[in-house]
Amino acid sequence: LWPYGLPYLPGSGVKGVLRQAAWELAKGLWGDNRGWTEDAIEVLFGNEPGERESEKIRRGALGFWDVIPLIRGDALAVEVMTPHQTHYYQGKEAPHDSGSPNPIFFLTVPPGSGFDFHVTCNPVLLKGADFRESWRELLQSAFEHAFDWLGFGAKTAVGYGAMRIDQSREEERREQAKKEAARQQREKELASMTPVERDIAEIIAGATDNPAITLFHKLKEGRWEQSDDCRRVAEKIRELWQQEGKWNPAFSGKNKQKVKQKERCLVVLSHLEGGDD
Repeated sequence: LWPYGLPYLPGSGVKGVLRQAAWELAKGLWGDNRGWTEDAIEVLFGNEPGERESEKIRRGALGFWDVIPLIRGDALAVEVMTPHQTHYYQGKEAPHDSGSPNPIFFLTVPPGSGFDFHVTCNPVLLKGADFRESWRELLQSAFEHAFDWLGFGAKTAVGYGAMRIDQSREEERREQAKKEAARQQREKELASMTPVERDIAEIIAGATDNPAITLFHKLKEGRWEQSDDCRRVAEKIRELWQQEGKWNPAFSGKNKQKVKQKERCLVVLSHLEGGDD
């Protein structure tokens, strides 16, 4: 990588390997196509000049970052290849066993080094709804195929560039994806709620103790001014108390002080439900 002198995989090369993996899967060269089709390749990777000439050249929805490896041991390894028939390959002489070997040393990334692949997707360039939800799974299958059969970088034909998924990192990625999906779902639900419902949901989600008691204290503080809003909150508090096993462990024991506290709350709630502000 100029001017830093670091080994790296350029994003264009990563895209080329994954496109080849997707093409091999789509053609069924390895059995199951894992959902890949020529249309999926065109939408996600784009068209190349002279390819499918009846179609317009289009840009793919996926973008690929350069990959700088996390080098194991913080040092490159030195390896050697030794051509034995240089005189023959250069076209000077016929092959024979009396030639002088010429060792050539070169740098390699040592085994066990880490590679983080970052891929972005522009949803505007996705055609139809078919790939809006499945492009991640398709890309994952292309990565798995490339790791097993293609490799990244130079000298893949002699075993360099073979990779495997770091399962611990994969689990971490899945957990992050689940949390992000849950967060987006939560935001969608909050956006569809009324202001009072949103207040109730946020207080319940952030309550460290019994959420019914937390809501009741907020109610006493005058957080909700309109009587209709107060009644909605009161109904929610009563609903939470009715879920004894889940929401109300504090009142399942013999703590008389908490039982009296609940009784006082119930008196106030009955007034609210009866129309008294």
